Amino acid sequence: MPTTAAAQPHKAAHHHHVRCKLCASPQNCLIGRLPDEHRARLAPHIREVAFQKDECLLTEGVVSDVIRIIKRGTAMSTRLGPHRQVLPIALLGRGSLMGKFGLFDQAPQLGVTSVSAGRLCELRIDDLQKTRAMDPAFMQSLHTAMVRAFGHLADWSQVVQLRGLPRQLMAILLLLCQEQGKAVIQLPSRAALANLLSTTRGSITRSLHQLAELGVLRCIDRGHCEVLKLDLSCIDAVDENV
Repeated sequence: MPTTAAAQPHKAAHHHHVRCKLCASPQNCLIGRLPDEHRARLAPHIREVAFQKDECLLTEGVVSDVIRIIKRGTAMSTRLGPHRQVLPIALLGRGSLMGKFGLFDQAPQLGVTSVSAGRLCELRIDDLQKTRAMDPAFMQSLHTAMVRAFGHLADWSQVVQLRGLPRQLMAILLLLCQEQGKAVIQLPSRAALANLLSTTRGSITRSLHQLAELGVLRCIDRGHCEVLKLDLSCIDAVDENV
């Protein structure tokens, strides 16, 4: 089950079991949801890996020999268009599982590219098979991850249905809060957001300032903001023509 060289982030030291207990998002993680004895069995095979911005983390159409779980940072899922152009689909954050269809010797239908630096946890599929870790508890956690992934894509598909760029951007910020698990979030680059919403970087910057003026977010610096209203009603409060 080959992967391309471009889909291999920089390698780091082995990720020990005790670190799983200290992870900020165990319930969002395929491994973190497992019972302690299952994690202990897998611990020697889990590696924590650093990745940089614009790295390929998963290649569409190529069966993966590893599963990867984002621990920190943001990535973009993509789909090849009819003319082989790379089209953005959704942003991924902590707990997002990549390479899962490699467990069934199937090629992924989406690619993933990082839009920020971060870290991920990596586990080779052949190690999973050798340790006989794919038991009912593991499969239950895997099925949970798959169900959540479908819901995640549905949430992102609704963004483009909203009228007006400010509303679309507000919806993205709320989804990023869910992905990152906090109100103070790391923003993707203006270029990544513009690509996702088919607009310009200048329009993204103006919309962020407009949302700040409306009191629904606080701009901390160019790469971070705090979302002040975390319920969906704040989207309706944003004028589509603001």
